[in-house]
Amino acid sequence: MIRLLPRMLAAAVALLSQAGATAATLAFRHVNVVDVEHGRILADRVVLVRGNRIDRIARDATFQVPADAQIIEAAGKFLMPGLWDMHAHNFNYVSGRPPRTWQFPLFIAYGVTGVRDMWVKAKDMPLVRQWRTDLDRGEFVGPRFAAVGTIVDGPEDAKPGHFPGPNVDVAPTPEAGRRMVDGLQAAGVDFFKTYNSLSRDVYLAVVDEGKRRHLPVAGHVPWAVGARLASDSGQRSVEHEYGMMESCSSKERELYAREQKDLRWAYSNDSLLVDSYSEEACLSLAATFARNHTAFTPTLVEDRFSAGTETLGFFIGDPRLATVPQNELDSWQDARDLLRKGLAKGTMTPQDDAISARWWKELFTITRLMEQQGVTILAGTDVGNPFIYPGASLLDELGLLNDAGLTPLQALQAATLNPAKFLHIEKDFGTVERGKTADLVLLDANPLEDIANTRRIDAVVLNGRLFDRSTLDALLASAKRSVH
Repeated sequence: MIRLLPRMLAAAVALLSQAGATAATLAFRHVNVVDVEHGRILADRVVLVRGNRIDRIARDATFQVPADAQIIEAAGKFLMPGLWDMHAHNFNYVSGRPPRTWQFPLFIAYGVTGVRDMWVKAKDMPLVRQWRTDLDRGEFVGPRFAAVGTIVDGPEDAKPGHFPGPNVDVAPTPEAGRRMVDGLQAAGVDFFKTYNSLSRDVYLAVVDEGKRRHLPVAGHVPWAVGARLASDSGQRSVEHEYGMMESCSSKERELYAREQKDLRWAYSNDSLLVDSYSEEACLSLAATFARNHTAFTPTLVEDRFSAGTETLGFFIGDPRLATVPQNELDSWQDARDLLRKGLAKGTMTPQDDAISARWWKELFTITRLMEQQGVTILAGTDVGNPFIYPGASLLDELGLLNDAGLTPLQALQAATLNPAKFLHIEKDFGTVERGKTADLVLLDANPLEDIANTRRIDAVVLNGRLFDRSTLDALLASAKRSVH
């Protein structure tokens, strides 16, 4: 396995070994446990980890720590579940380059211990299975791939503005769609991802076949379908704002009809979209999602790039650029050029800029309303796209969810408890409880008081293996060295 990885990941495995992170037993003494299910702090506990499981949680004063345990003195610190990025991309199907294995140690350095990868083609499932095996063996420094899916879309030349292009699996007819779903199940993917230009009849066919094969569907809302029908048909999650704003509009039918004719409308500054926002329509959509248990992954951090010139300064001089390999930066060139022009106000009129700012504000409003109406919110970043950083941008997303109106607890649940429940793995993940897998993050401050405290990472535990602060710093330093 190691020979398949770049220098950075091989170095990370070496750092893990050097740090003595394979201790069979860990004991966190005097630690405050973050109960993300009930929104409380369990103070002054000892948390005992044996192998890759949480063995005991007890009041520190009454518990005798085993003699063989590696003790972590954690007075004043806070232990929470490992974080999940529920919309990640680790493969390079657009560019054709090898997988982005450079991302893996960075996820761990920022406390992200699990991902849902939204585009893994069937041919690469053996590699994903190898990563999973190597994680269990302690030979992999990177997140667990709890769920992987691949894109199913309509013909690439169906409409102007189609993305992402020829590498997508295309289903031009319902019959072809059903055969494709059957093949995906045989390959071992966990779900399939619908995309923008699927026709209504093909969409309904693939969703029906997925139900028959017990293969869930998640992804974009096709413009020919709409968010309401997608939810009623059984789509388990809706990604990004696609379809959400249209279905929260009093002009829903008009917007979808226009986007079906030319997908470029869906990516443009559109005054009709923001002018026609309807709280009544959005409440109706939220009720549909809640009734059908359809989750929403806003990926606010990805949309910030399109939010008007006031937000663009965030991207300039970001020190995290130093962790991105040059060939990845080269693929960001178009976005970087657009950013420079946008800051110079060379690509948008003042009117367009104002619309973009309103669009951004509306996305916050929709996200807040969905949470208030009981819709499951999932934290995801769309990492793999320009200016999205593995691990670090998930912490940005938590901050943006808080800015949108979610409490720190709700934002934290979107990256811990909610993903575990959504993936039906809450028996093993999502909370700090006895018997669960030891994917943990130790913080220097309480994240329930301020979500920004999720950035104050003292240590990470991945599958029972400890990465202390010095090891995490070494991972970050190795990332910077590896890109130069």
